[in-house]
Amino acid sequence: MSAEHPNIKNFKSAIQNNKIDDEKLRNFEKWMNNPAKFPEELRSEAEALLAQARKGAHGAIPGAFHNPYTFIPFPKSAPERHKPTPLTIDEIETDRMTGIIDVELKTLSPLLSPEHKKTKRGEKAPKSFKAAKWGNDVIVPASSIRGMLRSLCAIVSGSALDYIDDNLWLCQGRDANLSAGKGKVFLAVVVKPGNAYHSGIIRVGEAHLVKSQDLGFDCRSEKREQYNIRGAKELWIDDPDSLSPRCQDHEDSAHPYRVKVSGCKIPKDKDWEEKQHEGVFKPSCAVEIEVPSRIWMDYCGRNRHGQRPVLEENDIIWVQPVDPAKEPASWKSEDIQSLQWARWGKTGVRFADSLKKLRLGHMLPDYVKNDGLVDITSDLFGSIPLGGDSYEAIASRVRPENLVFPAARTFENELPPLSSPHPGCKAFYIDNQRPGEISLEDLPRGYKVYRTSKEHGDKAPWHYAVQPEYVKCEAKAFSVSDMAKKAELVAEDVKGSLKIAFRALNREELSLLLLLLSCDLRIGGGKPLGLGHCVVSSITLRDEMGDEFFSYVPERAAVPEEFADAVPPEYLKRAKIYCKTQEPVDMLRYPRAYSSNGNQHGGMCWFQEFASPKKSSKANEVVSKGLQTVKIASSLRGKFGEKAEIPAQMLPKFDPSNPESDWLFGYDVQCVKSGYEIQEFREISGTVKPETEGRYYENTSLNRQKKQEERNKRQKKNW
Repeated sequence: MSAEHPNIKNFKSAIQNNKIDDEKLRNFEKWMNNPAKFPEELRSEAEALLAQARKGAHGAIPGAFHNPYTFIPFPKSAPERHKPTPLTIDEIETDRMTGIIDVELKTLSPLLSPEHKKTKRGEKAPKSFKAAKWGNDVIVPASSIRGMLRSLCAIVSGSALDYIDDNLWLCQGRDANLSAGKGKVFLAVVVKPGNAYHSGIIRVGEAHLVKSQDLGFDCRSEKREQYNIRGAKELWIDDPDSLSPRCQDHEDSAHPYRVKVSGCKIPKDKDWEEKQHEGVFKPSCAVEIEVPSRIWMDYCGRNRHGQRPVLEENDIIWVQPVDPAKEPASWKSEDIQSLQWARWGKTGVRFADSLKKLRLGHMLPDYVKNDGLVDITSDLFGSIPLGGDSYEAIASRVRPENLVFPAARTFENELPPLSSPHPGCKAFYIDNQRPGEISLEDLPRGYKVYRTSKEHGDKAPWHYAVQPEYVKCEAKAFSVSDMAKKAELVAEDVKGSLKIAFRALNREELSLLLLLLSCDLRIGGGKPLGLGHCVVSSITLRDEMGDEFFSYVPERAAVPEEFADAVPPEYLKRAKIYCKTQEPVDMLRYPRAYSSNGNQHGGMCWFQEFASPKKSSKANEVVSKGLQTVKIASSLRGKFGEKAEIPAQMLPKFDPSNPESDWLFGYDVQCVKSGYEIQEFREISGTVKPETEGRYYENTSLNRQKKQEERNKRQKKNW
C-alpha cells in the first residue's frame, strides 16, 4: 500500500533528489498527525522516512555525535492529585504494607561518589576528590539515592516538578535593543546593589554614544580589556562630542563623563570598526532612584550564565525604561523596566510564567498550587513547601539507606570540564522542530535525562583526554581547575547493596517503587559524561519484622506478575521510554567545534556555527523567532541538493523505536568561510595550531563552586 500512497511516494522521491525543505517536513508531519487521513499501518515506514529526511539535511557535514542528554515530554494533562497520606494511615487502612527492600545492583559504567570536605568561609572547594568511603567500602549517601529515585518517579508517573527556581529565566542571545525607538539610551552607576530582600539605589542619566575609534580602542585592544573586566580601571573623558576626547582613569572637573566600556568586538568587514560605539554619561548630573528588589532579581535570573551574574557597587549598567521618551528627572521606580549589562540586553521569559502561559501549569510544584493536594511523587517522597500555605511538610514514606559498594575496585581519573546547563537554548530545550519558527514562546521539551555511552576504555567520554580544555585551539595538558577535576571512581561491573525502608504503601505505590527499581539507574555525579549507569540484579522484599516474603530478578521496565494488576499502563509506558533513553550510543559528547577564524575551540563554538539564534540585518530590529540558517558555497551544493543554505541544527526528538537516530553533526569540525558562506567543512582531530594569533574566549558560565561563592556574597550582604 505504501508504494501506491502518493504522500509516501512523493516524500521518498524528495529525499532521493535532495529536495527536502522545512515546508515538506512540516506537511509530512502534519499528515502523519492527522488520524482521519493517515493510515496507521504506514506508521513505521513514515517514521523511518521522516528520520532519514531530517538526517539528510546535515548528513554531509562530518563529525557525527550524540548529545549527552535528551528529553522525555511532560504529560499534557495533570497527574492525579489527592490529600497527603499521613504516616499513620496503616492504622486505619490495615491492608497497607510496611517493610524493607533489599537491592543488589552493579555498575555498567564508572561511578563518581566524592567524599564531602568541609570548607571554611572564603576557602575554595577542593578540585581533586577521593571516593566517599567507610573503611574500604565506597558509599553513596542516602540523600543522593532518595533524590535519584524521586526524579525517576516523577518521570515514570508524569508528576509535577519538585522544585522551580522562582527566578529561572529562559534567555538565549540578545533580544533587547536599548537603542530602539526614539534612540535615547540611559546609563546608571550602582550606588547600593539590591537583592532578593532589599531594594537598591542607582544614579541614572541619559547616555551619549562615542565611537570606539575616538577613544583609541580597536576591535581586539588590550586597552579595552583593562576597562572591561571586573575590578578594572575607570575611564573618564572630557567631551563626548569631541572627535578626540581626552581620557583618564579618574574623575575631575575637566573629565566629568564616565565611559561604559563594552566587550571585545568581532570585526565583520572593513567598515565594522567605525560602527562600534561606547556609552558615556555624566554621573554628577544623574538622578538617584530606588529600584525594587524584583528588578535586581530579574537581572540575576537573566544573567546567571553571563559575565556579570550579580551587580556590585560602582558597576556601570544600562537601564531599560518603560517609556524611553520620558526624562530621567521625572522617573520613579515603576518607570524602570529592567537593568541590563549590555546595550543589546536580554528579555527572555521566566520559566514558571512560561509553564502557566503554555498550559503546563500542572507541572508547577505542588506547594505553589495552594489547594492542599499532592501527586504520587510528593506523597511518596515527601515535600517541604518553599512557599504558599497549602499544606504542612510531608514526611517521606520511602527512605533509602546509603548505597554500599563493599571493598570496591576504584581508579583515579582526570575528568573533562563540566559547566552548568543553559536552559534557554532554543535549539535544544524548546519543543519546536521548525528552525525558522522556534522561539522562547514555545513549550519546553520535558524532563531532562542523561544518555549513556557505548565507548569504554581510553575513548570513553569521562576521560579528560577525550574532551579536554582548549586555548587558542590547542588542547591544554590536564591540571586541576574550576572546570576540570581529578576524581576517584568506582570501576565498572562492581556490585553494591542498598536497603530501602517503606511505610504504609498501598499496592499501587509499592508496585510503582518496584517499577522504578527495574529501570536503569543513574547514580552519583558526572552523568553528562556517561558516569553512574547502574542496573538492579536482584530485589528481596521483607516485612516489618524482617522476614522475607518475596524475592525476584527484575526485568527492565517491568514488575512481577503478582503486582502487574496494580501498575497503571501509563506508568509502564513511560518507564519503557525512559529505559530506551538509557541504551548506550556512540560518540556521546558535548557539542564542540572550531570557530571560523580558527582561534576558538569549545562548546559554544558549535552553537555559533550550527544553532545560532537568527539575527536581523536591519538596524533596531529585534528577531525573537528562528535559528540562523547556514549558507553554503555552490561547490558544496551537490551534497545538499541545489540548496544555497541548510537549516540550523536542532536536538532531534527522542525516538524510542530508534534510540540512536538523534544524531548531530559538526563535532570538532571547522567551517571554512568566505564572508558568511561556508566553502568547506574541515574535520579536525587532535590539537591544532592556529594560523593567526587572536584572543580566545574562556567558558564564563558559573560552575557549582562559583555559584556558591555568589550565594555567600549575597547572604553576607543580606545580614
